Amino acid sequence: MFWVIQNNLYNEQNYINLIQSLKHLGIPYVEVKVVPFCNRLLPSDFDSFDYHGPIDELSELEIDDTEQIMVCGGINLAKIAQSRNWRPGSFLNGNFHYNKWIENYGEYVLNYDSVVDTFENISPTWDEFFIRPCEDTKDFDGRTFKYEEFREWKDDWLKNKDSCPFTSSQVMASTIKNIYSEYRFFIVDGKIVTYSQYKMGGRIVTSPMVDDYIIDFTRKMVDIWQSARAFVIDVALTDRGLRIIEINNINSAGFYDCDTLKIINAIEEMRI
Repeated sequence: MFWVIQNNLYNEQNYINLIQSLKHLGIPYVEVKVVPFCNRLLPSDFDSFDYHGPIDELSELEIDDTEQIMVCGGINLAKIAQSRNWRPGSFLNGNFHYNKWIENYGEYVLNYDSVVDTFENISPTWDEFFIRPCEDTKDFDGRTFKYEEFREWKDDWLKNKDSCPFTSSQVMASTIKNIYSEYRFFIVDGKIVTYSQYKMGGRIVTSPMVDDYIIDFTRKMVDIWQSARAFVIDVALTDRGLRIIEINNINSAGFYDCDTLKIINAIEEMRI
């Protein structure tokens, strides 16, 4: 399998671990740069700040698509892989929508009590709440708001609807939850491949050590439903027990202290 890695996405340590693992396994790869609003893969040393010509005149990096290709990068790279029918390419699909999580996991989802509407129409009534896009679109980062603060922020975006790219996008809002710690699990073909703690009490605290009862809970969730052949599931320990935070596309997920060798091997062993 040939791997296409976006070099302007991952933090330095995640990027180093991924590249070192590919080299260790002797797996061919290429590093690319993905420029916003450009459906082309450019050499990793391309400098978008110094380039002032037309985007359609940029010379794209040539990639042999007669073999299997896996991509690691942002949502744009995943969509490019889909548009070119690379296999496995991207595992992105309609199941990475909040409504699908609720439909399949029900009350196991952390924000099961949420309201869902378009950004333009949503109007939470809580004094303080959490809000995020229903899909992994990166339209804006999920965050907490006070009621009046949100109204001002939303009104500012909607002053000119034509300039707001997510006016009609679905978003969800929910009450604030007490989260003690957070964990990431990589799943391939129904099996937990590797995992990592990544937060403790709201602070970034990474560790490859995860308690068995958290692993068992995640395995139970995976047995209930899988959003794709390969995906990432984030789990939280809360004052209501263990809950699913979100389901992520594996092509764009950060690794924390997960074992990148295990992730690569699991993808390589897939029957495409």
